[in-house]
Amino acid sequence: MVRFIHTADWQVGMRAVQVGSAAETVRRERLEAVRRILEVARKRCADFLLVAGDVFEDNRVDRVLVQRLLDLLSRSPCPVYLLPGNHDPLVPGAVWDHRGFASPGNVTVLRRAAPVAAPGCVLYPCPVASKESNQDPTGWIPREGAGLPRIGVAHGSVEGPNVSPWDHPIPRDAAERCGLDYLALGHWHSTGTFQDRTGAVRMAYSGTPEPTSFGERDSGNVLLVEVEAGSPPSIQVIPTGRLEWVRMEETLLGPKSLEGLKGRLEALPEPGSTLIHLTLRGHMSPQCLDDLEAIRQVLEARFLWHRIHEDPWEVDRSWIQLLPEGMLREVALRLLDRGEDPAVRDRAVFEMYRILKEVRG
Repeated sequence: MVRFIHTADWQVGMRAVQVGSAAETVRRERLEAVRRILEVARKRCADFLLVAGDVFEDNRVDRVLVQRLLDLLSRSPCPVYLLPGNHDPLVPGAVWDHRGFASPGNVTVLRRAAPVAAPGCVLYPCPVASKESNQDPTGWIPREGAGLPRIGVAHGSVEGPNVSPWDHPIPRDAAERCGLDYLALGHWHSTGTFQDRTGAVRMAYSGTPEPTSFGERDSGNVLLVEVEAGSPPSIQVIPTGRLEWVRMEETLLGPKSLEGLKGRLEALPEPGSTLIHLTLRGHMSPQCLDDLEAIRQVLEARFLWHRIHEDPWEVDRSWIQLLPEGMLREVALRLLDRGEDPAVRDRAVFEMYRILKEVRG
């Protein structure tokens, strides 16, 4: 039996500019995730570590960062096999030309579509040589091979209704068709498995070991895989992610709509490592605006990063009628009746409310 760690989509060097000041923390966690993976490999006595593509964000990553990763992998408790993916394809001038990859050691770049002897098994790598392709990367793998466990490693999209034909398409029966005991996949950031006709799972996406964005269904994992030749593999999901990317939506129905939201935000564990994307829509009243300011303060003080996206609101005009007759009430009503973008118009009205509240103390 062979035991190994299947991981993919490290994307070391990810810029994460969409999260502003938190980008440096996000980038740092890419390397910290690798440290955690090596610790999993050590504790689980893995025979090797298999990375199914997109080790780097792209081929332009800083070469000092490449050296940092190599230094980290040099301390791996087991051999490490790296597959070029569509983010870091094997092209002239690629990141894989770094001289550190040529030095003897425990790190092997899987550069050729040819069998590779690995501890207790044979690997069948499918390195990516272009950003896009309509060719099945596993198409070269022979049906027959040695009596040892046969482990494929490929980077692409398992064929389905929403898959682009240029996204390195992989048939859903690729493991069975190629006679593989296991096919380690990369490219999709969520952990996912595929059953063959017998119900056995012989191909899987590990997902990225550290989440990369909002909306990833089940990322932040690696897979511990145990395989005997000719038998269905044993696959265990092991969490390795630290940052939480939380998307929340709230429909405002009345003055107290935001009270529950504030409570849910305060109940989230580890806010210092949590990024929040909050969408608000519905009926906005002056009290909601006050509550929203309190929520902004909580997000700013406690969370790693946040963004509040405000859909166009239905504006509560009742407070305007409480204004004294004269210029102030007339200005507020005219603002609401203007033809500008509703979001801009409503923001102007509520800024007016905020100013009046401050003046009145």
